[in-house]
Amino acid sequence: GRARDRHGRTVVVAWSTEQAGLGGEVVVLAKVHTDFDIQAFQVAFFDETRMASCGRGSVRLWRLRGGVLRSCAVDLGEYCSLELTDLAFAQALDGHCAPSAGTLFVCSHSGHILEIDHQRMSVQHVRRLLPARSPGAPLAEKQNFSVGSGIAISSLSVSTATCAVGSEDGYLRLWPLWIV
Repeated sequence: GRARDRHGRTVVVAWSTEQAGLGGEVVVLAKVHTDFDIQAFQVAFFDETRMASCGRGSVRLWRLRGGVLRSCAVDLGEYCSLELTDLAFAQALDGHCAPSAGTLFVCSHSGHILEIDHQRMSVQHVRRLLPARSPGAPLAEKQNFSVGSGIAISSLSVSTATCAVGSEDGYLRLWPLWIV
């Protein structure tokens, strides 16, 4: 979970809920106060002690170990000023068609989708969701289109085969994951 403390800092708390369904207590495993923005937080499907978060200019990879929650920043390079809105781990299929640790996808208010190798902690590929060119628009307008405003992406979800994004223009878009 996440909240703000009395100084306006983000508080990230890891809870153990395994006894909650049996009438037991929910136990705090670790808590940390941070100064960076967190808009979305995701637990890795392949390891519940590993997590990721994103926010304004920040993607962080988290690890819970020995009652301590620590994070490391992903180097976003030229994308360090993006307003990142959501993230999801993609499940890659191994040679036996079983889910294995995959890639982290992060989307932004500017329409960018960052593909991050969470083991190397680096951006591997970047795509951008742009509005379609109006029919009859001059060619010069098309050539400059990639520097225009992207379509704001508010949510992102991935499976082994598909990437889905929800955008502020009211559309849900689906792509085969291999072309994202």
